[in-house]
Parts: sequence; structure tokens; C-alpha cells
Amino acid sequence: MRGGLGRTLLIAFLLLAIVPLSLLALLTNNQIQRNTGQRILTSLGTMVTLKEAHVVDWVAGYKRELSLLAAGIDSLPPARQSLASDLAVMLTALQDTDPTWAALMVMDRKSGDMIASSETDAAILQTLQQSLLDNRQLVIAPALNLDDSFIAEAHAPPQLAVPYTYGDWQIVGVLHGQALQQIITDSDDPEEGIATSLITDDGFMVSSQGLTRLYEDEEKTMAEDVLRVLEGHSGSGSYADAEGALSFSAYRWNPELRVALLARQPQIQALATGDALTAVVVGATLAVALITAAIAAMVTRRVTRPIVQLTETAAWMARGDLNQQVAITRRDEIGVLARAFNRMAAELRALYANLEAKVAERTQQLEAANQKASYHAMQLTISAEAA
Repeated sequence: MRGGLGRTLLIAFLLLAIVPLSLLALLTNNQIQRNTGQRILTSLGTMVTLKEAHVVDWVAGYKRELSLLAAGIDSLPPARQSLASDLAVMLTALQDTDPTWAALMVMDRKSGDMIASSETDAAILQTLQQSLLDNRQLVIAPALNLDDSFIAEAHAPPQLAVPYTYGDWQIVGVLHGQALQQIITDSDDPEEGIATSLITDDGFMVSSQGLTRLYEDEEKTMAEDVLRVLEGHSGSGSYADAEGALSFSAYRWNPELRVALLARQPQIQALATGDALTAVVVGATLAVALITAAIAAMVTRRVTRPIVQLTETAAWMARGDLNQQVAITRRDEIGVLARAFNRMAAELRALYANLEAKVAERTQQLEAANQKASYHAMQLTISAEAA
């Protein structure tokens, strides 16, 4: 690699190889990240759509059971003195038939008073009463202490009820909160960071952590996707959570149930596969760059070596050694140049030899002339002396 030509050619080869490969790796990485993000958002969007449909069908199934109960109430005698006991018998019979009911109640829609119940625990009615009076299709409320304070136990299931309006009455079916929690979280994947939750418009979240409040810490910033959910929007995208970490999120708002399904996956975990693929692409790019560098060095050496030989031969000839000759091993342009250089050297040697012969001849002629001139000078001197 002696001389500037070798370095110039090698640098040119490396730039032409590494720069396009680096740009290709960068574009590939961006495309991988974009495709991975779109695929994850599509998957999360499909997940929340299916879960919404599951929750809607789940609620509709229980409403059908309550509608059948309402049809059976029409067969009861109109006597008010035995109505409560008869309703209690019917409610208990339905609860025995379907053990997924935690309790069944009949309430007066206007006053909110309980007319009949399959359970004697009034705490359930106390917990759900306000939500039931708000005419919700699905009632989700926290368990309460005796002082009406929220029980903030980890993984505590929600109080859950499905109301059905029947005239001036409201038939309420209380369900086990774990059932809804199981529907919401059955597709969660802790290893991939995928977490699904249900958010109500009054600020409760049902997730793998149980029932939690969204407004417990007023100083804590709420996640962007949760804010959009509470505004009644549906969509997907990349949002910052309360700590500022970015996550892929998809959410759907159901105006009838007044709840939203939300699925999240942190970008760090979501893009881990894309990062691994990017690492493979970068590694392959570096390997190709190294191979290209080795090939470039070999090609540069092959191109510059005969040129360096020509340069060194020309330098020796410039010092006066005209017996130099370049070995011809190639038939390309460099070989043609070497043959032309050898012919030029031969012509220079011949020219130099002819020049030396002419110089010798001229020297002999000059010496003969000098001798003749010396002889004439001597004759002139003798003649002058004789005279």
C-alpha cells in the first residue's frame, strides 16, 4: 500500500462499500421497527375488540337470564303480603340453578329499597346502590369497609352486578368479580409485557391487580391512553405512561356499558424481537464490510503493485541505471503500460549507447584536431625561431 494511490483506492473502495451498507442497515432497522409496531398495534387492537365482544356477550347472557326471571314474576299472585317471600324463593331458585350468581335482588327503582333478595347481606346493596340508580348496564364498584371507605387490598376483585329493568322494579344479579377479571386478563402475557384492563367512566380499573382507582394519587400524571379512554375515544398508538415510558396501546370505548377495554405492551419488550433482528442485520453488515475491506485490499494491492514497480524502476532510471526492466505478468492495461515502459527503457539504453559512441568519436576527433593544432603551433614556433 505504499504511495498515495493505494490508500486512495482503498479508502474509495471502503466508502463505496460501507456507506451504502450502513444506509441499508439503517433503513432496514427503521422498516423493522415500523413493521413491528404496526403488527403489535394490530394485534392489540384485535385483542381489545374480541374482549369487548366477549364482555358484551357475557353481560347480554346474564340479562337474558334476568329477563326470563322477569317473565316468571308475572305468574306470581298479586297479593302484596306474600310477594316478597315469593320473589325471594324465585331468586334463590335461580341462584341455585346458576352458581355464577353471587346474589339476586329485586329493588324499587324510585326509592332504591330492596323488595326481595336471595341473600340477607345488606352490604352488597349498600355498595352497588348508587351505581344501580345511575341506570348502568354493568355495575362495577369496590368493596367497602363499615365506614364506607374503599378496601384497597391488592388483587381485590370488584363488586359486580348486572341490572335488568322490569316496570317499576329493577332485578339485580350480583356476580363474582373474579369472573370478569378472568375475562379481562386471560390473554395477558407477563413475559411479553402484555397487560389488559377494563376502565369505567367513574374512574375504576379492573386488571390483574384487581380493582383499583385511577385517581388515588392526584399528583401523579395519568397515562395518555387512559385520558383518551376517559374522554370516550377508541384507537391505538404509542403513548407515555405515568412514569413517561412509551408503550404500544389499543383501546375501545363501549358507550352502552360505559366501560373501555385497554391493552398495553411496553415498547422495550415489544421491540425486543425487532432489536434482535436489527442486531443480526448490523452484524451481517459488519461482516460484509470486513469481507469487502479484505477484497478491496487485495484488489488495491493487485492494481497498485505493478504501478509501484513502474514507479521504482523509473526512479532508478532517473538515477542513471538504465538496465532496469519491469517484469510483465499481466495482459491488461497495466501489462500494456509495462511493455511500453520496457520498450522506452530499451530505446533509452540504445539512445544512450549511440550517444556515448558519438561522444567518443567526437572526443577522438577533438584529440586529433588538438594534436594537429599542436603540431602546426610547433612548426610555427620553429619557423619563428629560425627567422
